[in-house]
Order: sequence, then C-alpha cells, then structure tokens
Amino acid sequence: MLFQVQDGTDSYTNLNYAWQPAVSGNLLAISAYNDSAVTLVNIANQYAPTLLSQIRDGTGSFTNLSGARGMAWQARTSSSQLTLTTR
Repeated sequence: MLFQVQDGTDSYTNLNYAWQPAVSGNLLAISAYNDSAVTLVNIANQYAPTLLSQIRDGTGSFTNLSGARGMAWQARTSSSQLTLTTR
C-alpha cells in the first residue's frame, strides 16, 4: 500500500462506503455508495496523491451517481478519450 485515505480526512469528504476503485494511468477514480459520489485523484506521485475532484449526484449536470458502486474506464478507439462509467 502506497497511501491510505479515509472519508472525512483532509479534503476527502465523499468516500462513505467507497467501492471498487478504477485506475487509468495516473488517474484513480473511487465511487462512494453512501455519498452517491465519485472522487478523482492524481496518483502520479504515489507518495503524495493529489485530490482532483469530488463529484456528487445532483451537483451541476451530474444526476446519475446515486448509489455509485464501482468504476470502470472505457477507452474510445476513435479518439484519445477515456469515459468513466459507474455501475
């Protein structure tokens, strides 16, 4: 284990019942079932990860994160895009 984070520690406030994270390159995505949220973390420096964003259901245009419990990255062959999907 290179680092550990817990809900309510520092700026990490949307990790209640974190479930099945996904990694793509230097980007870690963590779903949180009870918070209906996704947390994105830059893990380029494995000893000092950087919180990038916390996205909650009902915030802005994000309306399908309720009960988020699992992440998956999908590469699009026609472009250099990655799509993050919750299960």
